[in-house]
Amino acid sequence: MILQPILIALLGLLAGASAQAGVARPVPSLDPAGQAEARRLLDQIRRDPRGPFGPIRWYCTDGRVLPPQGAPCGPGRGFQHASPSVAAQQLTRLDIDVARFLANMPFEEFLDVRRNHHWLRQIILLDYLTTTNDGWIYKRTWSRRGVRQAEDEEASARRLLRQLLQDPVWLEPNYLLALQLTATLPHGIDTARVRRIRALSTELADQNPAFFSLRAKIHSRPGPEDIPAVEAFVRQQNPTPPDRFHDLVRLMRDEYSLANTA
Repeated sequence: MILQPILIALLGLLAGASAQAGVARPVPSLDPAGQAEARRLLDQIRRDPRGPFGPIRWYCTDGRVLPPQGAPCGPGRGFQHASPSVAAQQLTRLDIDVARFLANMPFEEFLDVRRNHHWLRQIILLDYLTTTNDGWIYKRTWSRRGVRQAEDEEASARRLLRQLLQDPVWLEPNYLLALQLTATLPHGIDTARVRRIRALSTELADQNPAFFSLRAKIHSRPGPEDIPAVEAFVRQQNPTPPDRFHDLVRLMRDEYSLANTA
C-alpha cells in the first residue's frame, strides 16, 4: 500500500519540521526496523474491517471505562466511542496515533508540548490521508455504530481550538499550524438542521435495516459524500417511505451548501 511509506516519511518530516520552535525536542524519525513494523501494523489495520478500532466503550469524565450498553456514566458525564485496537496501540508506541478522539481530551494532551505538537501535526496529516485516499484505513470503520460521535468531536474541537487561539504567545510562532488546524478540525455549529439530519437518519434506519451502515456513517463522520451515498441507496433499495429519504437528501444538500459558502 503506497500511502503507508508516505505516512511514515511525512511523519518523520513533520516531526523535525519545527525543531527550531524551541518548545520541546521533536519526535525522532523511525529507524528502518521501526518503519518496517509501522508498515506491518498499518497493513494489518487496513485489512481489518474495524480499522484501527476495537470494542465500543463509555469513557466517563471520572476516568471509568465502561461497556457500551445504556448510559452508565450518568447524564452528561461520559463519551462513547471505540477503543484503540491492539495494532493501533502498538503504533502509538511508535508515535503514530491513528485511533485517538477529541472527546473529553484535556488541552495539555491536545497541545502535546512534550512532543513539540506532534499530535497537532498528525491531526492534519491523518485528515489529508483520509480525504485523499477514499477513507484510507478508516474506510470501513465509520459505518459501525458508536465508533465516533460527531457531535462530541465537534464540541471538543470547538473547546480546544478556542483555548488554543486565545494564546497570542503560542500563535505568533505557530500561525501556519493554527490555520491548518482550524481548517482541519470538525468544529461546526450543532444546528437544528444537523440534529434533524441525525434524527431522520435514525428514523429511516429503524424502518429500513439495510440503511443502518449509512446511518452510522452520518452519525460518526458526516460529510457531503453522504448525499450521493443516500441517493444510490434509494435507487438500489427502493426503500420506504421514499419521501423521507428525499427529505434527508434535501437537508444534507442545504447543510453542506451552507458550509461550503461559510
